[in-house]
Amino acid sequence: MNRNNKRPISAAKEELATAIALKIIKWQADLATVLNTWINHFSKRQQRWLLAAFCALFGAGLVLCLVTPYGKTMMLISDSNNKPLHIGLPSERPKPARSKRTDSLTIK
Repeated sequence: MNRNNKRPISAAKEELATAIALKIIKWQADLATVLNTWINHFSKRQQRWLLAAFCALFGAGLVLCLVTPYGKTMMLISDSNNKPLHIGLPSERPKPARSKRTDSLTIK
């Protein structure tokens, strides 16, 4: 891979990217200020319990996502329109015709 062929970036695109990055950084700083102000109202012991509760909930959510197969469950529950199609197969397979059950003794 040749990395020497960098395309020149126009000044307008660079200014737009800079403006977007500055807005994102400002939002992050504002959110951090609000959260720090809110969390500092608690004592150190309460902060530790809050952190432990947050970590436990987050960890339980991750374990739940690993254990529960949401995609397979939803495919079984939903109708056939949401099931993935396979290349080379028709989207709607014809239903097999019911034939009479016969054996060698009932055939005339």
